[in-house]
Amino acid sequence: MNLSTRDLAIGKKIARALHEKKGGLVGVRAMAAEIPKMGIVQIGMSVYDYEKTPLYRVYELLKLETQRHNLSIISSEFNGMAPLGAVLDVANYYLRVTNLNDDRIIETAICKRLQNE
Repeated sequence: MNLSTRDLAIGKKIARALHEKKGGLVGVRAMAAEIPKMGIVQIGMSVYDYEKTPLYRVYELLKLETQRHNLSIISSEFNGMAPLGAVLDVANYYLRVTNLNDDRIIETAICKRLQNE
């Protein structure tokens, strides 16, 4: 998550609030890094069990912590692959979809159809 600051000390405070071993969320490891080329601080995280701690919960805590420091999240990215279930949880939460699951994803349906042929 890219934050609207260059202040690494604030980034480290925010990362500590998220990190499980420092009193944060279960299954979350977080660290702050300065990205000089972009003039920002980035919070890098690993979420080890999205069913125990959904990505939207991590994001909401991050939003609260950034607001507490008068900052905002300017962008986010995935580094590597993410489980479809984790992404569906985010879509269901923010879009308030009542019937979204992997069976309603066109690529999943195509893969299942091809496997059955």
